[in-house]
Amino acid sequence: HYPEINIKDEAFEKLFDYLEHHTLQDVYYTDFVAEDGKSLTLLARAPTYTDLAGQLLMFESADFVEFVDISGGNLVSQQAETVIESGESQSVTESEVEFTINLRLKDNALFYEE
Repeated sequence: HYPEINIKDEAFEKLFDYLEHHTLQDVYYTDFVAEDGKSLTLLARAPTYTDLAGQLLMFESADFVEFVDISGGNLVSQQAETVIESGESQSVTESEVEFTINLRLKDNALFYEE
């Protein structure tokens, strides 16, 4: 018997591998939707607008991406507690840029051999 191969699982595994290797270190994703096997929408956050622009350039140069569009770019703030040297906690406001990335993958992008 040959093992049953789930092509969908392999495709998603390859997609996540691509995303991991084509995402800037300080950018992270909070949600995603895969639509028709070629379209992907990612909700992302980055520390600065410069990081947002860098992520756009990263996807524009990726060989598996046919089209990329970034929208939003809203500054979001949240309160965080930090401990200062004296051992006391201090409330600080942390800000990040939240944006949406729309990717259109090239035909058969998830089935190319590296």
